Amino acid sequence: MKVLIIAAAALACAASPAMAQTVAHTGGLYGSIGYAATDQSDADLGAIQGRFGARLHPMLGIEGEAGFGVNDADIGDDTSVKLDRQLALYGVGFVPIGTNFEAIARVGYGNTKISVDSPFGDEEGDANSWNFGVGGQFWFTDSDAVRADWTRHNFDDDESGGDLDVWSVAYVRRF
Repeated sequence: MKVLIIAAAALACAASPAMAQTVAHTGGLYGSIGYAATDQSDADLGAIQGRFGARLHPMLGIEGEAGFGVNDADIGDDTSVKLDRQLALYGVGFVPIGTNFEAIARVGYGNTKISVDSPFGDEEGDANSWNFGVGGQFWFTDSDAVRADWTRHNFDDDESGGDLDVWSVAYVRRF
């Protein structure tokens, strides 16, 4: 599945620039608010996620992201895991696919903080990660869109418990 998503993004990036580009705007600021589901082998966590970005070119931009956990996951006898926060900075590529839809690919670096509550005591920790992902957004007006994407967090250390897959859906507003 991951290979298909990455291949689709690469194919979209190779698409002809002559395609309809009504969704591409240079120099625009945008923000989004949405829900992110974090899928890890031991726990499925959720977060409210906000992004703020700048489109520096019709096909390139940067965005910052912050997510704050909204639910815990029970992983055993009286033990729960909570996502405290996720912070990241990304470079973003935009490729118009039609008059109102564009594919997105992004690469960045972030930090995730998680806490564990158990009968043996409470612990919290954070880890840095290299992140990459793909998605798309549909513009239903010139300023409003719905965005869905997947992002993989590859953690720098082996003690973080493995990589995270984050699936998100959000409302996007262009300023």
